[in-house]
Amino acid sequence: MSKEWGYKIKRMREIIGVKQEVVADALGIKQNSYSDIESGLSDVSDERLDQIAEILGTTADAIKAHDDKVIYNS
Repeated sequence: MSKEWGYKIKRMREIIGVKQEVVADALGIKQNSYSDIESGLSDVSDERLDQIAEILGTTADAIKAHDDKVIYNS
């Protein structure tokens, strides 16, 4: 998954108001490993994206479709 996907995961997490530590704990990984996902330093499988989306109470499609321009230009 590209850096763009990591950014989208990060933005969705921030909008929902969940801390990195919460997602990392739910995934069973360390916070710095989760940070690598959001930074685009670590690839994310579709299965992992589904897990992250579930933790955030959203869908992988919603994360993929996230666009800051839509939010801030509305």
